[in-house]
Amino acid sequence: MSGCSRPDKVSNFAVGVVVLASLGLLSGCESFEFPKLADMPWNKPAEQQAPADRGASEAEDKAVVRQAQQMLADLGYEPGPVDGVLGSKTRKAVRDYQEKSGLAADGRVTSALLRRLEDSVQHAKGQGSKPSPQDRQSAKTAPKLQVGGPPAYEAGNTFVYSDGRVDTVVGLKGDMVRWQRNDGTRFTADRNFLLPWAYWQSQTESGTQALGGESGGLWPRTTDQEVSFSVDSVVQQGGSGALTKSTERWRCRLAGKRKVTVMAGAFDTIKLICDRAASASVPALERVWYYAPSIQHFVRLENRSQAAGESSEVELVTIRPGGKDWPPIARAALSRAVEQALETVSNGREAPWRSSGVDTRVSIMPTSRFESGDGKVCRTFLQTWSGKEGERSYPGAACRDNSGHWRIPGLEDGSDETLAVSKGLS
Repeated sequence: MSGCSRPDKVSNFAVGVVVLASLGLLSGCESFEFPKLADMPWNKPAEQQAPADRGASEAEDKAVVRQAQQMLADLGYEPGPVDGVLGSKTRKAVRDYQEKSGLAADGRVTSALLRRLEDSVQHAKGQGSKPSPQDRQSAKTAPKLQVGGPPAYEAGNTFVYSDGRVDTVVGLKGDMVRWQRNDGTRFTADRNFLLPWAYWQSQTESGTQALGGESGGLWPRTTDQEVSFSVDSVVQQGGSGALTKSTERWRCRLAGKRKVTVMAGAFDTIKLICDRAASASVPALERVWYYAPSIQHFVRLENRSQAAGESSEVELVTIRPGGKDWPPIARAALSRAVEQALETVSNGREAPWRSSGVDTRVSIMPTSRFESGDGKVCRTFLQTWSGKEGERSYPGAACRDNSGHWRIPGLEDGSDETLAVSKGLS
């Protein structure tokens, strides 16, 4: 989903929300009664699930604290023993790191802090000593990293990002995917997100971009493979008959593996780097994608332009599955099931869900607990959908508001804003 219409400079995170009653739904405004919570499979009194009390939640957070302690120790701070306990030594180490990094020194361990620590550790490794001759020889003989092809998308899937952007798949034809964005922009792009948009139309402009060759081989599959392509663009500003034409030249490569933590969760990713050559019309640009094969989508996108002195970063918050052909009562029941799982199920435990109205089996697994910047309790979770088409995983994050509802950060308001999007599905 790259392209010249996407801004390289990211706006501040738009803290909007949508009630989880719309999670995984693209419609469902018909009148019906919700299933009783007591009928949910994990709410049975037998061996299924026990509600997670505060003590259990705090115990689950030990893994997060332990991860922060280990990285602080790697960076030369003194967090005390790596035991998952947020004691005085750990809090002091966190504050020392925050002060040195120019952050608010509150001593709290949050998902944002973990991301900063990960970046600091990676930077420290890059500044370390040169590899020994033995290390260099091992690198030469190590097997090449190989990955599969580009992702496959499904109509109705919605992707929520940290800059407030919400992209929904509204149609598929071969390798081409039609998208609609929450600001009204519509675009068509190859499922290989490294490639530019083929067509787009927004409130301010429209345009087309043509590759100088076939797209089939432009997904790097090994670390020693580099792909390159040129892009011819024609852009028309809204209301103007004037056309702007340009040509860009790109090179993309696979740069190895990396563990990445974003608001949607922690992922094993493939790092993909694309470089745009400088020309008379555009500055040089480095675009870095962190692609998670387990969910078939990228979880972080970084843009860096040294000439323009600009950089930006966008992260994945939630993927909402489509289910557009489901009966309204099945969609509503799953939404209630997700909310109930976030409220009662321990991290790492699965809450199974089925409905007689659909063939799909769903597993809901909370994966971590953290606090938002305004002190709300939040959880990441993973939905796994299994059916005739195979198995797909959809990560997400939600925070409990003051009324007790779980809401997805990043959407504009508490209404079911996906209803407008679903009308455009084909």
